[in-house]
Amino acid sequence: MLYATIDSLFDDYQAHARRSGFSAVKRTNRKMYDEKELKYARFVCSKAGKRNSRLLSKKTDCEARLNAKKLTDGSWVVGKIVSEHNHDLDPSYSILMPAHRQLTVHQKRQLEAIDIAGIRPCKNIRLLEVQCGGPENLGALRKDCQNYIEERRRMRIGDGDAEAVRNFFNRLKLRDVNFYHLMNTDIEGRLRNVLWIHPRSRAAYEDFHDAVSFDTTYLVNRHQMPFAAFISVNHHGHSILLGCALVTQENISSFKWMFSNWFAAMGGVAPVGIITDQDESIKQALIEVMPDTIHRLDKDTFETKWAEFLVEHHLENNMWLQDLFSERENKIQKEFHADFDSKNRMRMCLTEYKWEAQFQKVYTNSIFHRFQDIIERMKYCFVSADEESHQAGIEKYRVLETRIINDFFRKDYTYIVEYR
Repeated sequence: MLYATIDSLFDDYQAHARRSGFSAVKRTNRKMYDEKELKYARFVCSKAGKRNSRLLSKKTDCEARLNAKKLTDGSWVVGKIVSEHNHDLDPSYSILMPAHRQLTVHQKRQLEAIDIAGIRPCKNIRLLEVQCGGPENLGALRKDCQNYIEERRRMRIGDGDAEAVRNFFNRLKLRDVNFYHLMNTDIEGRLRNVLWIHPRSRAAYEDFHDAVSFDTTYLVNRHQMPFAAFISVNHHGHSILLGCALVTQENISSFKWMFSNWFAAMGGVAPVGIITDQDESIKQALIEVMPDTIHRLDKDTFETKWAEFLVEHHLENNMWLQDLFSERENKIQKEFHADFDSKNRMRMCLTEYKWEAQFQKVYTNSIFHRFQDIIERMKYCFVSADEESHQAGIEKYRVLETRIINDFFRKDYTYIVEYR
């Protein structure tokens, strides 16, 4: 049997899965050689895969699957089919499977229209169930209806709000032509996503694009739209903002829109590395938009993986690993002086050596101050060659240091330094 598209084939197989009592997932999609066009696909039972004995899992290593191949005319043909499952099938449970819970376009419009009218969600959903002939015929759970109502509430930003944002950005654009902003809407003209980047952020990105953090843990209270921020760190150890965004839905489409436009606004220069949380939508969007950027997970994800590693290898009581992890938490001393202070109020050199003047030019004031502490201690050191040792390939020096304890007492220390 032939199918015009891979999506129509998957929809047909998913409908068969619903009637049979299981759900299907897309497991592998292969491309031929270096071509970008999809050539092969495999759909498997959602219970496929090995079970993790330490965690609750629905996996049973089920081998039921369907293989498909794309023909030269662009159509898809079904290949090998494995219909046997290693678990019980019960069609009555299909409604509980996420893959089979879906509201129709008509149901969605009715839920939103009644919610706008001010009807409470419980009565709104009950009315829909009655029209369908009972909850079992709704095609989704009450929870799915509630989630959809909440989602649409977040997206219903008033015309005045959206227009106010647009006018504000336009005023900023008039003040500085390098200010970047972009807004996109859905098919009904409602605001979906917003991206804006300050000119200073675009300028700073030229020097500090080696490591970027993408943080979506913030929230805007009124409309419940997730707020996302691109953040990096400058040479003072200070956080710098490289762009902001508002998203109504945290899915692959929204993140692709955001990353692609942010990437374009930054001159098409991708960061060397980016740190995010473990959201799968972010991961897939990054792979498509910035495939060469190194993607790493955030601190919370690392700590979770670290804890799992200790449990897996029975190292929970290993003191050395505990001390090593605690040492990681120690914060490096920050550079507190800003660029303006470093460039316009330079610290005086302690010596007339040219190498100290070179450090004065390239170091920030806080780092140069720490470097001068070392120079200050060197003034109380006397270095001489150790004539008593004559080993081939080894040079020895004797360093005599005088430490000032107080106004009346000094103490001498002698060190032997070897260069091999």
